Amino acid sequence: MSVSMSRYFLSMLMLAFVLLPSCSPTTKLASVWRDDGYQTHPKKMMIIGELKNPGNRRLFEDEMVKQLKALGNDAVVSYAAIPERTGVDRDTITAKMNELGADAVLIARVVDKKTVSTYVPGTVRPGYPGYGGGWHGYYTYSQSYTVQDEFAVLQTNLYDLKTDKLIWTAVSETWITENNESLIRSFTKVIIDRLVSDKMLTSGAIK
Repeated sequence: MSVSMSRYFLSMLMLAFVLLPSCSPTTKLASVWRDDGYQTHPKKMMIIGELKNPGNRRLFEDEMVKQLKALGNDAVVSYAAIPERTGVDRDTITAKMNELGADAVLIARVVDKKTVSTYVPGTVRPGYPGYGGGWHGYYTYSQSYTVQDEFAVLQTNLYDLKTDKLIWTAVSETWITENNESLIRSFTKVIIDRLVSDKMLTSGAIK
């Protein structure tokens, strides 16, 4: 294989890693903290999605409850009891949690957004000059360009309602694509997997 061909295939391989971020997890954890003094598991968790879009809030809460219950953990959505968070005071929310028998609350909110730019250099690759073409037409050049990916930075907090203390928190980054449902499903799985790993949840067989 010629040097030019080797460079061409190497460039294409590098380009594949840049342009296909969907091949890797869309959500990655940046930092995690847990209270080592908390030695039990929540019996029933209320899920609150602090998301501006009501549809995304429902998607997140429904998916989180679904995955938690599949592992044998009881959980409830907050949107059924507290349809609108705006103007609702803390005492009202606490009363709703007690009414539903929740002893813990998990709150996820978007705290920041960032753009990551990746520079893709131009490449020279063999081409076909056609009949009568000169030697210079045998090579083609692709222009360099920049790929920009948008990421949402989320903070997920788990509180023990008995002590009113934070017992687990995680900061994560989610690559934003057009499919909100798949993004939310990926995000909830990453969070729940880490909660199980940190022994904050039970991990029974999926029903």
